[in-house]
Amino acid sequence: MKFSWPCFMTTEQMYCYIQVGRNTSGSTTTLIVWGKNDYIFPANGAFPYKKDLKNLEFHLLDTGHFALEEDGNEIAQKIRNFLSAQNNLRTRE
Repeated sequence: MKFSWPCFMTTEQMYCYIQVGRNTSGSTTTLIVWGKNDYIFPANGAFPYKKDLKNLEFHLLDTGHFALEEDGNEIAQKIRNFLSAQNNLRTRE
């Protein structure tokens, strides 16, 4: 599994960057955990993903830009649950 973050991009540029690189078959499951009070990547930048990604788990938290520092335990639990669910799906296949 690869995690990456394109640095120094606006939300719109980041969205375009991900659209070019993502799996267009629709089989990739994606987890988005976004801070609704983020002033650097505002919440409105999260919603296009809901429209375009078919297999999406989406969480808009009451945090700012430093979501991990504000709600790290909640985010970690969401990641664990997401990965566990993906592992269970693969096990059944």
